Amino acid sequence: MKETKQGFLLIIGVNSMKKDILIKSAIATAIAAVTTVTTIADTKLYGRFRAAVVCTDDGSNDDCGLENRSSRFGIKASNEISDGLTAFGRYEFGVNLDEGHLSNSEGTNRLAYVGLKGGFGEFSVGTRWSPMYNYVTSPVDPFQMLGGTNADNGYISSFRRSDTINYKNKFGAAGVHVQVQMDDKDAGNDAVDEFQIGAGFKAGSINLGLAYVDTTDKESVLGLHGGTKFGPIGVGVSYYTKDSDTAGADEDAILGLASYGMGGGKTINLSYGVNMPDSGNSDPSTIAAEYEHKLSKNFRWFAAVQNQDLDAAGTDDVLKYGAGMRLEF
Repeated sequence: MKETKQGFLLIIGVNSMKKDILIKSAIATAIAAVTTVTTIADTKLYGRFRAAVVCTDDGSNDDCGLENRSSRFGIKASNEISDGLTAFGRYEFGVNLDEGHLSNSEGTNRLAYVGLKGGFGEFSVGTRWSPMYNYVTSPVDPFQMLGGTNADNGYISSFRRSDTINYKNKFGAAGVHVQVQMDDKDAGNDAVDEFQIGAGFKAGSINLGLAYVDTTDKESVLGLHGGTKFGPIGVGVSYYTKDSDTAGADEDAILGLASYGMGGGKTINLSYGVNMPDSGNSDPSTIAAEYEHKLSKNFRWFAAVQNQDLDAAGTDDVLKYGAGMRLEF
């Protein structure tokens, strides 16, 4: 009888140990699951797939074809180091939807950076949008297919800058971005290849921006933007002036945008851009119109037409038109 009682107690002890092990295992699994979820929550995969059938008529040739329009996918990650201090990073891959391959290269650079942010603002290094684009060009360039406001000015068509050190911060309704480019692959002894600073202010329907670029004391650009909305109608104007050490290379440009929200996700955008080089030989201009229809939060289709007048003797205007789709996740 005593042996039976001892055996019974032994069985109870073993079962209790098994139960304890199971409980501890369940707790460990739950903790691991929570940790995994937390890790996943700090990492985000995103993308934008956009392509259009574009027809081009330059007076000599009339051709149509499928074109990729800056498709990309990327990864955003962040890690809270301590209360009020967070590390963050981002990397994008350019995608050619028309040919089915990645398109990253120095000629098609995408965003790629790592940094720290806190109450002091944020510091980062890598490839980022330029202050000139963020505060002066972006507000007048909502176009999906053709980049309608781009009048082919070299100094405003480079939207991203590589090899940069960045500082960004917000002060109420105002934002500031300082960017220093240090590209050691370029010839010369200058440690800094380009310096940019930009600031923007938003209050209600008013949007103001300015930016300044200095390229190793050889060229500087000042950009100003002002925009507002009147109900469904939005208007904006951006002005650029370039001062260059190269004779005859000084240039001004104006980019204007008018948009009308028709409701139901439908928008019409109209733009006009003109270059005014000091050489005075020509003032190339671009006029464009685009219709955009958002069928959902992540999907839209669009149709556009653009005419570029190169304002050069013996040169025909370049007409582009087409339609496409955009999907985001």
